[in-house]
Amino acid sequence: MKTMLISVVSWLPVIFGVGFLGPVVAALVTVAGIDAPFGLTPIQLGLVAGLIWGAIAKFGGRWV
Repeated sequence: MKTMLISVVSWLPVIFGVGFLGPVVAALVTVAGIDAPFGLTPIQLGLVAGLIWGAIAKFGGRWV
């Protein structure tokens, strides 16, 4: 149980990036009227951005 909890906690930056930052980025893109590149929808763009930002935070050790 402890090992499983540790592995879930170590992936929290990625989960936060996809679960929170993704929809926030999508909303900002929609409000700003920006077209997503490559024919993506705003939510797809937000989820990709959140995934990348969360992965950078996980493997880099910090958000900025």
